Amino acid sequence: MNIPHSLREATINHKLALFIGSGISSTATNQTQEHPPSWPELLKELLPLIETKSSNDAKDLIEHNQLLKAAELIRFEIEKTNNHIKFRQRLSELVNGKPCNPFKPSMWHDLIATLNPQIIITTNYDNLLEGGNRDEAYKIATFSSKTFDNFLRTGTTTILKIHGDANKFYNDDEDIILSSSDYSRVRNSGRLAFDVLRAVFLTHTTLFLGYSMNDPDLQIILEDLFFDRKVESPHFLLTKSAEPYMINNFKNCYGIRVLEFDDYGLDFFQTLVEEYQSSEALPLLSSSS
Repeated sequence: MNIPHSLREATINHKLALFIGSGISSTATNQTQEHPPSWPELLKELLPLIETKSSNDAKDLIEHNQLLKAAELIRFEIEKTNNHIKFRQRLSELVNGKPCNPFKPSMWHDLIATLNPQIIITTNYDNLLEGGNRDEAYKIATFSSKTFDNFLRTGTTTILKIHGDANKFYNDDEDIILSSSDYSRVRNSGRLAFDVLRAVFLTHTTLFLGYSMNDPDLQIILEDLFFDRKVESPHFLLTKSAEPYMINNFKNCYGIRVLEFDDYGLDFFQTLVEEYQSSEALPLLSSSS
């Protein structure tokens, strides 16, 4: 399986950042072989928290794939009723699983841990990336974190959870990004992390995993990151299917090369990890060689 040269070089030279979406979380399972909910499924699970009329309106929006509008309505109703505690508890349970039956990392997560990139960015709330025995290996940051840039300067492997960290939902919901309004608020208050994130895209090759090209969250983030910015590093997106016009759009607007696979590119990613492992095992050449 052919790996693009620039992607291979970035991986071997530790200049690769991973950007991970819900398609990767959806591969996790619990003891009863259930999977974390998709974005539409998660929104539907939150509907009992809001009043009946708004719930019906939001359900209709979800069924018509108006997910950003549905999320905006749900968030508005939760704010209006001050139903924050139940919201935080329910959201955490949905993405991490019940305490007695949590979701466990999949092969995707194991491969990501093996690759061990310095920078992982994700729109997922869950703790699957840092799950298992890996929690000590990562520093977790959100947009409100004041030390995100320090982690990167010291070479610490950092996960930036730009939609929030489910492990902190019980304490504070300021970092929960559910709607476009949430994103705008946190983007403005977390300028430091966002500026560092932009710098990462200018200096690293980024590999997007677990996203469809129509993902509304991905579209919002890309528009922000690449607005009035020249694309410097090559970036890649592994996805299930893509229309030719969207492939062209991602290439011209964001410098992202789209690679299509049946399963988000698991075999491709495994090959990339194996090539990285092989490079790490090679002896260093002496200066006289």
